[in-house]
Formats: sequence, C-alpha cells, structure tokens
Amino acid sequence: TYGYSGGLKWSEMQTISLEDPSNPTLEKEIRIATSLDQLMFSGDALLGLGKASSNMSGQYRSLGSVSRFDGTGNEINHILLGADYQYVSAPYQYDDQSVYLDDSAQRLFIPYSVSRPFVAGPESTLPQYQSRLTIANFASSQVEEEHTFALPSLPERSMSVSDTQAFAFSDEFIHSLTNQGQWDSELIFDGELPNSI
Repeated sequence: TYGYSGGLKWSEMQTISLEDPSNPTLEKEIRIATSLDQLMFSGDALLGLGKASSNMSGQYRSLGSVSRFDGTGNEINHILLGADYQYVSAPYQYDDQSVYLDDSAQRLFIPYSVSRPFVAGPESTLPQYQSRLTIANFASSQVEEEHTFALPSLPERSMSVSDTQAFAFSDEFIHSLTNQGQWDSELIFDGELPNSI
C-alpha cells in the first residue's frame, strides 16, 4: 500500500503467514520511507526498487532507491540512485523487465536517468541530464553500489553473461561491460538496432 505524509510518499509492506495455507493471516505491517515500485526475490534476499523523496528548505528532491529486506520484511539497508542530482526517472516504475537480476552473481543492473545537478552554479561540472546504469551487489547481507556507468542513452535492457562481463542495450548502442578488478565499458555497436533486440 502507498500513502503520503507532508507531501512525501511512503510504502507499507505487509507480512502474511502461510503456515495454514487455507487461512493466511496478516502478521505485521511495516511502513517504509520510500515508495516501492517493484519487489524482487533472489534466494533468501528480498529487494525493493522505488523512490525516495525529500523536501528540505523548500528544495524538493526525488531519487531512486534500492532496499534490502530480511525474511520478516524489515529493511536492512538501502542505497540511493542519483544522489548528486535533484531528480531521477527510472524505467522500473513502469517496466518490470528493465532491471536485470543476476541470481548467480547476486547483482542488479538498474537503468535510470538523472536531471538537474544538486550542486548547481559555475562550480558544477555535471551535465543537466545523464543516462546511467548502476550495478548493485547484494552478495553480503546488505545491498551496495558496485559501480555506476554514465552512458550516451538510457539502456532498455541489460544482460550478464558471467561474473566479469555484461552487456547494456539501448535503441542505438550496445556497450560491453567488463570487470577485471574494476568495471569498465566499451562501445561495441553504434547504429539503429532492430526492434527484436
């Protein structure tokens, strides 16, 4: 369920017991200070993708968030996406196939775009708009940002083929993402991709 408090969004997660499948019972409800758009399971890990908003000193910000929950629905930790900007727009809000879940490497590949640098003015070297792909790792008990790529256009899909290699696909580009101690990207296709891709 969702709600608003002071103009900011929150979500409520409900834990339901299936000890008696014929009579499911509500065990507890947990309010989370983010609006969750998607939940994903990987083994014992429960991951939530959503948005975190704030309104401090009259400056509204809306960022992406990735949360890690324990088996009882309590949030262990979360990371923010695009914290150096004011606004984040993420396809996972409307496209449940946009985030790639690599179960074996315990990684998420999360595309999103950012706009309006949080630190504005002449000292800021950040572009007004940027397309990104963040790799989040949840191999430990927490979710952590492993690497974030700035790409020429928003990836529509990504795919991991091993622990050290993945690909990011957009309308006009394919990037090879490799991890040899640190992540790096290489443009391997520049042109118009057929719709089947």
